Amino acid sequence: MTVVKLQNGELLVYAPIAPTRECMHLVKELDAPVKHIILTTHAYEHKIFISPFQRRFPEAQVYVVPNLWSFPLNLPLPLLGIFNAKVLTSDDLELPWSRELSYKVFSSKIGLAPYCEVAFYHKKAKLLMVTDAVIYIPEDPPEVVNRDKLQRAGEDNLFVRLLYAKDRPQKPRNQDEQEKLGWKRMALLISYFSPEHLRDPVTFPKIGGRLIVLPVIQTLCFAKCPGPTRRWIDAITQDWDFSRVVSAHFSSPVDAGPQDVKDAFSFAYDMAELGTDKQTQRSKSAQQGGSGPISWPQNIKKTSRGVKFPQEDLKGLNYIDSFLKFVGIVFREPRND
Repeated sequence: MTVVKLQNGELLVYAPIAPTRECMHLVKELDAPVKHIILTTHAYEHKIFISPFQRRFPEAQVYVVPNLWSFPLNLPLPLLGIFNAKVLTSDDLELPWSRELSYKVFSSKIGLAPYCEVAFYHKKAKLLMVTDAVIYIPEDPPEVVNRDKLQRAGEDNLFVRLLYAKDRPQKPRNQDEQEKLGWKRMALLISYFSPEHLRDPVTFPKIGGRLIVLPVIQTLCFAKCPGPTRRWIDAITQDWDFSRVVSAHFSSPVDAGPQDVKDAFSFAYDMAELGTDKQTQRSKSAQQGGSGPISWPQNIKKTSRGVKFPQEDLKGLNYIDSFLKFVGIVFREPRND
């Protein structure tokens, strides 16, 4: 959650979290009224908190991304507890914060439903605000993470030994090392769901200490629509001269500029270089001795100018992706429209 205090003294809340007692205490410390609440994506873990947050601040106006949907029933917003919401559109400049904040909407179908996110830019602070688009995983665990949970995650328990028996990690020498080990395991699980090396997280440097698109978001969302993704990133990196990035997850703010964000999305540009039409896919597949379409994630790893995620860590995500394609939930082939 990011809170912006506007020049008129009002607060704008971007991607609100659960309005817990601690959260409300921090908001009240700002000594200003919450007047604008932004639902920045359709994702359940963000959408679920809008209704309770709106109840805490009934005078605030809620703004939502376009093409919102819910599963298993696609219910209207009032039935989700979100009332009197206004939809953010790309050409809407008559908003209370327009002189201080700009925004760009991403909305593209990735299968049965669209993937949506809105990025904001604070002009004076030169700050880019995103939800899931890019994240920064620190090499050391943040202070807010529970230390007991970190220590348990760093234990060499029976579950870890059975599932990752081939790993041979060095035993942590002290509590600090065990907590760092637990943090790396947590980050790998969140990033890949089923990483190849969890007991000994040797591939953590591929995701830690740099601005990236989380592998699960890259594989299951943005890689399905590389054309719209490129256009959104081009608009963000060409129109906004930001020097810091705030994400809804992990550590923020991060010192990063337009080129850093574009590098994180290099996979989308590499997909354009490879070609995404059926004829090109079949041609490249034939050259490789195959009969079906090529695996885009595999080829992205070979050509990417940015981060190259280990193919062995992506196995679990690729299985999930294949299943979603098989049942028709996501596109079988990338779309540029």
